[in-house]
Amino acid sequence: MKKLILALLTLLLILTAAACGEDTKPGGEEPAANQEDPIENPQDAGAEEEPDALVDWNGLDFGPNLSYAEEYNSAADPGEYLSAAEAAKLSFGLAKAQGAIPGYSDDNEYTMTLVDLAAVEGEECYIYRCDGDMVSAQFAYALESGLLYTQNQGGAWLPLLDGADAE
Repeated sequence: MKKLILALLTLLLILTAAACGEDTKPGGEEPAANQEDPIENPQDAGAEEEPDALVDWNGLDFGPNLSYAEEYNSAADPGEYLSAAEAAKLSFGLAKAQGAIPGYSDDNEYTMTLVDLAAVEGEECYIYRCDGDMVSAQFAYALESGLLYTQNQGGAWLPLLDGADAE
């Protein structure tokens, strides 16, 4: 009976040591010092971390003073329409050309952040917040028509530029 209890305690001790995560490979080898555990580093396991702001978003170059970020997840395929990142770059360029970014300067840094997908004047739009050194503005890019809206201080959306005018 004592041998059975001793065997059970030994087995329990071995299982406890294994459950505590002894860092050995099946052959008793120690793992290489430079290998990272994919569980501890989710990026190596294929998980993607959301960046705060990027100058280059999936290969789309935003230029020297414009970054792009997302607070709203736009992972869905936009189909025949521009992606949220492409529309952000276009919206910024159009708003800048129309003087809708007060005090714009090539020396300042700006971020176009996707904050929502909502209907404006009955059309589905990407909603962006443009932040810079001295400016914060809201823009809506209409997916189908390409119409660009700006939001006034009262919260109303005003057409800024017709997509046909942009060509």
